[in-house]
Amino acid sequence: MVYGPAIELGYGAGTVINDAPFSNGGWSPNNDDHQFLGRISLREAVVRSRNVCAVKMLQLIGTETGWSYGVKMGLNLTESDSQNLAMALGGIEEGVTALQMAGAFATFANSGIYTPPYAITHITNSAGDVIYTAQPALTEVFSPATDYIMTDILTGVVTGGTGTAAYISGWQVAGKTGTNEVPSEDPDFRGVSGNKDIWFCGYTSALAGSVWMGYDNSKDADGNIQYLNLYGGSYPARLFQTIMSQVLQYYENTGFTRPDGVSSASVDEKTGSAPTELTPEEYRGGDLIRSGYSYSGDGTQWQMVEICADTGLLAAAYCPNKTTGVFLTYEEGKKPSEQVKDYNLYMPSLTCSVHTTYQSGLVSVYVCTDPRHNGVPVLANIPAGGSEGGCPDEYVVERYYSRGSIPSAYCDLEDHQVIGDRVTSGNGNPFDEFEDFWNELLGSDVPSTPSGLSASRLEDGIYLSWNGSLHEDISYIVDRADSTSGAAERVQVFGTEYTDTNVKSGVTYTYRVYALNVEDNTTSDWSSSVSIQY
Repeated sequence: MVYGPAIELGYGAGTVINDAPFSNGGWSPNNDDHQFLGRISLREAVVRSRNVCAVKMLQLIGTETGWSYGVKMGLNLTESDSQNLAMALGGIEEGVTALQMAGAFATFANSGIYTPPYAITHITNSAGDVIYTAQPALTEVFSPATDYIMTDILTGVVTGGTGTAAYISGWQVAGKTGTNEVPSEDPDFRGVSGNKDIWFCGYTSALAGSVWMGYDNSKDADGNIQYLNLYGGSYPARLFQTIMSQVLQYYENTGFTRPDGVSSASVDEKTGSAPTELTPEEYRGGDLIRSGYSYSGDGTQWQMVEICADTGLLAAAYCPNKTTGVFLTYEEGKKPSEQVKDYNLYMPSLTCSVHTTYQSGLVSVYVCTDPRHNGVPVLANIPAGGSEGGCPDEYVVERYYSRGSIPSAYCDLEDHQVIGDRVTSGNGNPFDEFEDFWNELLGSDVPSTPSGLSASRLEDGIYLSWNGSLHEDISYIVDRADSTSGAAERVQVFGTEYTDTNVKSGVTYTYRVYALNVEDNTTSDWSSSVSIQY
């Protein structure tokens, strides 16, 4: 009533369902192992019998839809069942018989066509003439394509899931285990941990069958409560295997044949989409799809972001050691539960709060943040004087890195290339070629690095100011490069402000500052850069 209808409606074996805590109207279904696997495929949800996934999928297709398919396959369902999500786990008003379950599973063995169970196929008279032939009403429930995909999934239950005890050598066996706990609302079972009904229902290409174990009454003749400490994958599966093995020797073993309209396709096992360049290798898989199948995701749930290597959180502007990582994203306000086993695959929700201020040794660079880079930091293309193009301003962002973690690749987007010469550093900082020279001046007693460098236009020049020491031994070296030549010029000033009057209209100037102790010639690191057009 859940997965077969879902596939018929367009979902695939690789459709992803989130096995995570879930509540509906105060009801919170749980899995048998009381654990949550996180994002898994529809196939895995069936093979590993994940209760939460069954309920979520029924909610997705609609309880009335699932109910209607159950009715088509002869299950004893009432009108009230059509509004009940617990139906996904066998929670129905009046229950079903083993014969009804065998008939329902025979639908899958019969290419998706339901036949009401019957015992007499024909009757002959004493002369051998056929005087009666059974003509049961046939109901087409599933297309052959849906039927084959569902069967392929159910064979996985027997070969490697909860129903391995039903395996029959030489035959393809498809089936499903079922276990119903004792009713917690019944006072007789208060505080009892056990099961009321256990099932195995399955089929081959020749025969279908079902096995039920349980008690007709909740108490025996002496008033003792009766329940089981067994599961559907134990004795029911073993009984199915024993009986079927004996009977199948009289039948032809044709196996299940893939019909037209079913093919294999690559799938991202965590998003349900086609794999993208960001899909981690361990989650690149494949599964069966029907003709016309549309992937359930677009692959954008994987994103690459910068992570602070020290804290493991999203990198802040001044984190000295940044790494990149690929993570699953989630909708705003829908943070994943920490109970799911794949929680570590999700993008951190917090940004590093340790590295919030500039630290000595960090280098300011400009990176391109165009979404087409998938979060990979690349140096922005900045046009030099007389050049055009480059990365658009809205995508150019200043970032700070330690020298060993500065991105080495430039933006390679065709529409972000420079026509002419670009700033040689590729990061909006034209002073790199002088770095070795100035590094020679660095001593052991380094003054504080200037911070808060800002620039503004005046009528007679460009006014600069920064935060720094006003001690008489501290001077500041102001470096300037212009967009026409890219050449750097330097001037020494005392104090924390400076007006550059040697400027021309229409030219962009880039400045940075470092502190110099005139007593011992020790210097600070460079401040961040600032650019302004006069």
